[in-house]
Amino acid sequence: MISLDDDRWTTLRHAYGDCSDTVDWLRRLHARDGDLHASLKSFDYWSALCHQSSVYTATYATIPHLVALLTPLPSGNRDRHDLLCFIGYSVACRHLPDADAIPDYLTSSYDSAVNEAVPLIAASLPHTKETENTASELRRMMSALAACRGFPELAFLLADMDCSIECPACYGLIEPFECNLNLLAGQCRTTWFLRKGLRHTAVVCSSRPLLAGSFVVQASFASFRAVS
Repeated sequence: MISLDDDRWTTLRHAYGDCSDTVDWLRRLHARDGDLHASLKSFDYWSALCHQSSVYTATYATIPHLVALLTPLPSGNRDRHDLLCFIGYSVACRHLPDADAIPDYLTSSYDSAVNEAVPLIAASLPHTKETENTASELRRMMSALAACRGFPELAFLLADMDCSIECPACYGLIEPFECNLNLLAGQCRTTWFLRKGLRHTAVVCSSRPLLAGSFVVQASFASFRAVS
């Protein structure tokens, strides 16, 4: 990874342009002379480095530093979880058409960091916690694992599994967790989303079956297609 004193940082950018604030943030994290959590939250790294699914040259330079920083943290550490999810989603977003190209001098350290992140994510998986409604934290971590293993489509699918998508034929909501993609949905409860979800779209929308059927198959990839 490039040193934080390397002049090439001045040629890199994030969502808001000059990335000197990113360098300052990484210095605080590397210093380890205070509250790591406070230092981590002192900079809106998601907004700057992975803004609305866009990644930048500064993102590629930052990821190796983050992997080095989180490696010694306990596998159940919450900051480690957050950073791994950020790294994974950023890696997936690199495959989107609007992503900045990675400079040649960053490729080696970036690729190495992505590979090193894989066992770190795997070690943190048992420590994920479920939220009230869905296992969102587990999905985010699995999404990060898929991205770092080289499967960005699967990463986006997992990351956005709890999204709601409107059917273009009947305007019913498609909810993957509440539809017939989830074989347990009918066992637990019958909801409006189940009645108006994928099963409704596939069976009831007879006026436009080809469109509806195509939409059903592709619905889970909506976020990937939308930004591409």
